[in-house]
Amino acid sequence: MKFYKVLSTLLTATVVFTGCAGSAMIKTQPNEFDVQIKGEDYFSESVQASCDTKGEISDEENSEDVLSEESVSDYYSFEPHVYSGKLSEIRDDSYWSSLYNLIDAIRSGEDTFECCDKETYHLLLDGITMNHLYPIACMFITEYSGDDKPAYENGIGRIEYAISKEEFEDRRIKFEEDIEEILRQTVRTDYSDFEKCMALYEYMCYNFTYEYDEDPMRDNEGSTYHTIKERTGICCELGSAYAYLLLQCGVDALEIQSNDDIYHAWTYVTINGEGYHCDPTWGLTEKDDPIRLWYFMETEQARTNEGFDMTTLDVPLYLDVNLHFPENISFPADDDKFLLAWSSTYDSIDRENNILYCTDYYSNEKYEIPYDM
Repeated sequence: MKFYKVLSTLLTATVVFTGCAGSAMIKTQPNEFDVQIKGEDYFSESVQASCDTKGEISDEENSEDVLSEESVSDYYSFEPHVYSGKLSEIRDDSYWSSLYNLIDAIRSGEDTFECCDKETYHLLLDGITMNHLYPIACMFITEYSGDDKPAYENGIGRIEYAISKEEFEDRRIKFEEDIEEILRQTVRTDYSDFEKCMALYEYMCYNFTYEYDEDPMRDNEGSTYHTIKERTGICCELGSAYAYLLLQCGVDALEIQSNDDIYHAWTYVTINGEGYHCDPTWGLTEKDDPIRLWYFMETEQARTNEGFDMTTLDVPLYLDVNLHFPENISFPADDDKFLLAWSSTYDSIDRENNILYCTDYYSNEKYEIPYDM
């Protein structure tokens, strides 16, 4: 239980530090998270129709007996080995190899894994790494704490389970199946990276809620895992959940935080070498309202205009860099091709012709925004 207390304190500090529900929003908004839906997953009619025309599998076809190999290939399976090119700017290949060895060991119920060095061993098992790159393990897999043998020795790291292996395996399978179901409902393998961002953003805005009353289970389950499982969380958790879902389908994304008076967190997305800021917390929407695109695919200047000090950014997965080399943190976002969307609500998307359709909230003017990403 010692690990629970230490990591809970660390994660809670992050939660408290970034736990805002949009109180600093400057734009006048309709229905600021007053009521969000929970339970049955929901999409706007336009997106649901688009999914249908793309060949989404019906309930009848969804049985294991009739799923063809071709139809399965249209959708994403759970990917245990997620990867971020942005994170690789500060993590080398040995980090990723050690991470994947750890995840494979966890999924196999093993107690040891090959790891490049002791520093990486501690980094992978500090809770923050697992929270963002394999959330189910965040609070349930710890560094080995026994006295009979070292936690790390000769390239081998030892781990221990905070719950029984049987209970963990049950939780792991349910978590991975849940992720896979979300992906099946939202994206296809032929979607572009932007289309994946839009589809998952809409899913989160309609199906997740802001957790105004803190659930004590968060301290026992880890923030990202808890948020995905319960479909509710605060800003840093919603930002990390959106990032993890994007990583699952190959889009480079990381949770990012503002270390200023607003204390907020969101998701930084990289597509074709360009960075964008996406804020699922401030996008949360009631079932019958259109998605607000005001905080989707934003530039650094747009975030600055909303009151953030963009020179004070922190990134949880850059924990050691944040503390010792803050000048090395660079998350540029200068592409303003979606500028018209920032005062608009989402209508639909034409994936054949790569056009995003939206309506200006104030003037009701219709916009067509082309995209090539």
